[in-house]
Amino acid sequence: MSLAGKISGRNLRPFRFGSIRDRLTPIDNKLLNDWWQEVQAKGEEKTLVDALSSGNWPPRELAQVLDSKYPRSLEAALVAGLRNTQSQPYFDDLTEALVRINRDHLVDDTLLDLLRQVPNSDSKLLAIQKLWDRQHPEALPAALVEFEKLPGSHAAARSYPEMSGYASFLARCGDSSALRALQGRWDALPSGIRAAVITRLPEMLAAENHGPIRSDGPSLVHRDEASRETALQLLISALGDASPVIGMVAYGWPKSPRVCDVALSSLHKVEPEVFSFTPKADMTKRDEERSEGLKKWEGKRASKATRKEVEK
Repeated sequence: MSLAGKISGRNLRPFRFGSIRDRLTPIDNKLLNDWWQEVQAKGEEKTLVDALSSGNWPPRELAQVLDSKYPRSLEAALVAGLRNTQSQPYFDDLTEALVRINRDHLVDDTLLDLLRQVPNSDSKLLAIQKLWDRQHPEALPAALVEFEKLPGSHAAARSYPEMSGYASFLARCGDSSALRALQGRWDALPSGIRAAVITRLPEMLAAENHGPIRSDGPSLVHRDEASRETALQLLISALGDASPVIGMVAYGWPKSPRVCDVALSSLHKVEPEVFSFTPKADMTKRDEERSEGLKKWEGKRASKATRKEVEK
């Protein structure tokens, strides 16, 4: 990009097909003059903000220039750009730029605008995650509403990656109402998403409450008194799900497992004294481990219930 382009955040060279050398065309003087006249009329900051907010210009360089010179104006401009753009590549770049902003600098109103005004479900999830990290009261209710809107497996949910994003958020955030929402739509989730939820529950239960979990999900886990019990109920019920899961080899499985196998693995992490798990076992051995684990689990629960009765 030319020096003028780096200053303006715009590509001031006309596009031409060919090699990199062929595409190094001279700066378009009309584009340069139009930009300069706009700066003279509105000022540099407003020119940058208007261009980014319009959604009509490649946003990556515009966002970088605006962030370096007028960082306080960046968030609102990105949200406006997300609302206005008709270009999917621009939308992706705007979302990426918003993700990179340090969450401590985000303004609640900006995130709420993103949540309420931008129709794209992925952008709403981004706002929800950032609001959740700041313990904003609207974060989880909004996530539950958006999750209920998404189509289930009967509507080819595999073509809706946002289903995976919302399900992962609900599994990792730790709140029992989020886990109950997953339970309520469990049969509508594709098997791959069910398996992904199951693998995240031990991580959520092991994390420090109200502390960081991992960078690629919600930064904080907010468990309540019912969280562990609800998570265990979900995992126990998944032991009866023999649906195959494709693509788990990349996660260390020797071959494609069933949902119940993934559930057994997660339960072994949470209750290792109750549920045995042999990673390289065949299906027969795995079924034996499931059956034995369920017997131990039922015995443990019965013993616990008896103690409670005695204490009364």
